[in-house]
Amino acid sequence: MEAKKASKKSPKSIRNQMMRAATIPAVFMLVIIVFVSHAMMRNAIDNNIKQNLIDFANTAINMMDRENPGDYTKVGEEEVAIYKGETLLNNNYDLIDSLVDGTNMGITFFYNDLRVISTLKYSDGARIVSIAAHSKVKKDVLEKGKSKFYNNVTLNGINYYAYYKVLYNSDGSIAGMVEVVKPANQVNTYILLKLIPVYIIGTIGIIMIGFISYKSTGNFVSVISKLEKQFTKVSKGKLDGSLDPNILNRNDEFGSMAKAVVKMQTALRAMIELDTLTQINNRRRGDTRLRSIINRAREKGTQFNVAIGDIDYFKKVNDTYGHDAGDAVLVAVANILKKGMQGRGFVARWGGEEFLIVFDRMDYDSSIKHLNRILDRIRAEVVHVNGYEISVTMSFGITRGKENDENNLVIKRADELLYTAKSTGRNQVVSGF
Repeated sequence: MEAKKASKKSPKSIRNQMMRAATIPAVFMLVIIVFVSHAMMRNAIDNNIKQNLIDFANTAINMMDRENPGDYTKVGEEEVAIYKGETLLNNNYDLIDSLVDGTNMGITFFYNDLRVISTLKYSDGARIVSIAAHSKVKKDVLEKGKSKFYNNVTLNGINYYAYYKVLYNSDGSIAGMVEVVKPANQVNTYILLKLIPVYIIGTIGIIMIGFISYKSTGNFVSVISKLEKQFTKVSKGKLDGSLDPNILNRNDEFGSMAKAVVKMQTALRAMIELDTLTQINNRRRGDTRLRSIINRAREKGTQFNVAIGDIDYFKKVNDTYGHDAGDAVLVAVANILKKGMQGRGFVARWGGEEFLIVFDRMDYDSSIKHLNRILDRIRAEVVHVNGYEISVTMSFGITRGKENDENNLVIKRADELLYTAKSTGRNQVVSGF
């Protein structure tokens, strides 16, 4: 009896060995997937934040030049006064405070390496000014004359993403730099929450592998080997790879685990590229695709046109019928836009009830006509939710793409045309160059 009990508990039993052989690689691959997923999301978010900071820095510099034309100059030695043209910058915070109002960003203007005006504050409310920039920033930006992005800068005990852009005077000399920052703690929390589905799916997958390995003795090695290869592809960021149909079609735990791998691929891809509610391109993906289309237009002379659309009186829908109805309207509109743009370009949710529509390889007049046809379909749509029948309309601004465009320029033109459409009656397409 003692011999039998020892045999059942022996770590060298076939089933135990099979479970170890299956679960240890799975755990290892899960760790790799989580690590790679984290790295992929971090890289995607870093790039997105970098572009946001660059755009914000350019806006700040342009507004400073427009409001205060002229060069940056210093007056005095002990009590230093910094001027922009004829305007004294010291303690002049109205412009930069208005720029960051409603955002979680901070901005600082330097003269050489000296902080002159800043929206950043100490815990007592005093502005962080009249101190020198970090020696590394001074070396990287001012001495080399190159703008620089950092994803880990500590200011007053807080970690930030930061972008530094060189400021030049009219004679081409370096006058100083502008610093734009965004707190990093929110990003870390966002990544952790987004990875929870990966942890859950991966854990379920490991449990299933252990169960299958305990029950199966036939094709264990070959099936696990194929699954491991797929895990490896996912861990390398190959999210479009397909799994062996023979495994996917199995009516057992192996088949379920294979489907879980596919769901994991879909979940990762959705986290990076798709809007959670509407399942169309998210803003980051839309921005990337538009940049690619603009680059191709420069290289090959292809045509493109850009529109921004906004659902009319969307707040009224939420206030009257509830947010569930608002979500249903967003999904319905997104589906119409997505279907209408198949083969003609793409659509992305740009934020709230706004959508980015990009016509690729279509001439300007055809794009306007097709956008009006899409608007007709939206007008005809009736959204049924919670016993209500909701009809909606949209306003669009569409502009012709140019070879020398940048994302922010062409989108700004479309946004201005959208404003015209909203302010002159809504429920229409307004076009312009």
